Amino acid sequence: MEPRLNENRTTARDLLKVIFKRKFVILSAVCIVMSVLSIVTQLQSPEIYEAKVKMLISAKKNIESPYYKNITDTRSMETTLTQSELVKSNPVIERVVKVLKLNEIPLDYEKKMSSPLHALLIDWKNKKIAVKSGKMSEKEKNEFLFQMTALELKKKIRIDPIKDTDLFTITVTDYDAKQSARLANTISRSYCIFDLEQQLAELQQRYGDKHLFVLQLKDNLRKLEDNLTIEKISNIEALGPASVKIIEQAVVPIEPVKEHTKLVFIFAFFVSIFLGITLAFSCEYMDTTFKSPFEIKEELGKTVVFLGDIPAPRAPISAKILIGFHSLIHTLLGTVAVFILARVLVNVLSNDIANPLVMFFNPAWTKSKTLFPFIIIITLAIAVIFLDKAVIYTVNRLIRNVLFGKKSRPENPYQQACRTVASHIGHILKEKDIKSAVIAPVPASGENSAVTANLAYLAAGKNANILLIDAGLNNAASLHKVFALSASPGLTEALSGNAPLDNAMRKIQPNFSLLPAGGRAVDTGELIDSPQMSELIKNTEKKFDHVFIYFPDLKKLKETRALASFTRGIILMAGEGITRKEVFKALIEPLQQNGTNIIGVVYNNRTYPIPKVLYKRT
Repeated sequence: MEPRLNENRTTARDLLKVIFKRKFVILSAVCIVMSVLSIVTQLQSPEIYEAKVKMLISAKKNIESPYYKNITDTRSMETTLTQSELVKSNPVIERVVKVLKLNEIPLDYEKKMSSPLHALLIDWKNKKIAVKSGKMSEKEKNEFLFQMTALELKKKIRIDPIKDTDLFTITVTDYDAKQSARLANTISRSYCIFDLEQQLAELQQRYGDKHLFVLQLKDNLRKLEDNLTIEKISNIEALGPASVKIIEQAVVPIEPVKEHTKLVFIFAFFVSIFLGITLAFSCEYMDTTFKSPFEIKEELGKTVVFLGDIPAPRAPISAKILIGFHSLIHTLLGTVAVFILARVLVNVLSNDIANPLVMFFNPAWTKSKTLFPFIIIITLAIAVIFLDKAVIYTVNRLIRNVLFGKKSRPENPYQQACRTVASHIGHILKEKDIKSAVIAPVPASGENSAVTANLAYLAAGKNANILLIDAGLNNAASLHKVFALSASPGLTEALSGNAPLDNAMRKIQPNFSLLPAGGRAVDTGELIDSPQMSELIKNTEKKFDHVFIYFPDLKKLKETRALASFTRGIILMAGEGITRKEVFKALIEPLQQNGTNIIGVVYNNRTYPIPKVLYKRT
């Protein structure tokens, strides 16, 4: 029991294997998070400047008014908040908009300071405004722009009461440093004017227009209005006669507000790594395929022999370069096609100038009737079709050299493992006097068919004469592709009597032959489960030392049982990351119940994702 407990215990090597195995999940999470953050950052407004004015609201007034009597006697935070919110009131803001003529400033004035993505967003918003205002009269349009400018100005203002005092600050932000200071000073003076206007209105109702207090307030208002747009006034003039006073005027800020963008990106980077690792382990947990030879041994128990594991073959660098070039061509063609289709879509939607697609693509280009872009796409498509065939043919030849050991001295790990497993299979077949056996991968795949071909090829060696039969009729046929041969004539023609067996077999080397699947059959089940198939196996057993029958579809129980009865046993093949445990178990249970001799299991496509440096230290 103790060794089994040790096997099931999770080690640092197991954790590292998941991380390196799912590294593309982690990299994808990092790339997506950082790309989204970068886009969001680009869509944000350009750097802004802040200008601040400090105000006092509990100062004593030069003219006593019952309406304002309580202000001087109360120092509550509620009063401070109430008065500070008056800064954003419409009379204050509209006066600022009017005197500074903010509604006449172009809507896209900050575009020159923005990133390309934010500039695109500005254009889109301005187009929407243009569409909306285009349906109005000139008077309505001016009023609409005026109110919209006032609303935008309110968004730039922030009021911050200073705790335990009657002071508060007016903070105004803008993309221009001088403009932020100008806005802050104008807003604070407009607020003082509004305060005096409230006092004047009450005194006029109480004493009339000719009263000394009323005339004095009007004179003070006139002075404040004259100083409203002046950038810098004396501190005494800034204090003014109102009950709210400017204690500290705004100055032009030297530096923009620092946004900790670098810290945000660093934090997002580590968060994305954590997210990627979480997703990697989630994918590993949900993956029910075999992940190691130990799981195969545990699933089958001691009743089935483990024949060995074979690593995933590594394609040569030249093949990887060709595959990468092939993928790049496809990506470029797809990008061009999508771009052309987008242009066509924009042409359809070109009447809607508020649509962001219309703004991103050039409408003038889409309205042209030229067929040149489509001719380019068609030409590229034809070229890619021929390129596909050339690349696939070249890559297959390069990989075939890796699979069968050609031009590779010394042998790579894949060939060494295949040779070891083939020797083990040959030893078991000789020991048990088995002439023929079915090789059944679960499921059928290019990797499993290549391993089957390689095992049979290496089993031939110098002393044994081997025949490999492809019983994966119709769509499952694949062995002829491994050896770059045609499928016909093959097993189908030999069973149906349309071709002699000797003509259907292809000699790959002096002591190794292949019988491909052949052409399409009407009923593959009838051909497999037929006296002709039994007779063919018996005849080939007389001519060859061993006959291997490749049958990649164990789901067809009728054909599987027939082949098992015609031969002496089945060699199962499971692939790492390919074969699901529940499927594998469900397929072999009927064979075990039927008494089929399962010779053993080959574990294919084993990966070693952990780098050797870390592997040795864990």
